Amino acid sequence: MEQRKVAFIVGGHTYDVPALQDTLATFEPFRFYPQTIEDLVADRGDCLDDYAALVFYGMPMYKPEDKEKAFLESLSQRDQGIVVLHHAVLGYPGWQSWIDLMGLVNEPFEYYHDRTISLTVTNPNHPITRGLSHWTTVDETYLLHQNVDASADILVTTDDPKSLPTIAWTRMHGLARVFCCTLGHDAVAYANEGFQTLLHNGILWAAGEIE
Repeated sequence: MEQRKVAFIVGGHTYDVPALQDTLATFEPFRFYPQTIEDLVADRGDCLDDYAALVFYGMPMYKPEDKEKAFLESLSQRDQGIVVLHHAVLGYPGWQSWIDLMGLVNEPFEYYHDRTISLTVTNPNHPITRGLSHWTTVDETYLLHQNVDASADILVTTDDPKSLPTIAWTRMHGLARVFCCTLGHDAVAYANEGFQTLLHNGILWAAGEIE
């Protein structure tokens, strides 16, 4: 497959950059470009439309400024894939446009580090979960007080009492395919083969590379 560009949007939360970049470097056919939402919207390289997918991993924790707000609200009119990963699920608490994109009310919430969680594939026929069944990982969990809405195609769940039951899901947001995943906190999580398969397939699906 021809190499495709992916914007990897960070900011507002620290993370293990080398460990995650090393993991992402194995995800063919993609090349990832880390940047803030401000960098993305400014588009100084005139390549915004070239991105096959936008992976949100930042956690700004504020309602976006006018330019960012307008861009984020336009995502439903773009045919780029969208991935909302771990911290980004909580990126814009209480902002309705982000809630509409994810199908999830993201406040209030609690978080728990270093949880050993068992994961179950609830939709084994989806291309994202192809090759996955049951696995265990160590990661940070988020406990929100509402599950994803009925528009979501739920892919992976957990029965951990300190986690949102739904771990990974997809939905359509206008023209855009959206894949959301609450996993992916640190180097231990990145190294998990189940996580790597889920995230790689999720980006492939969002970008329209697999059906």
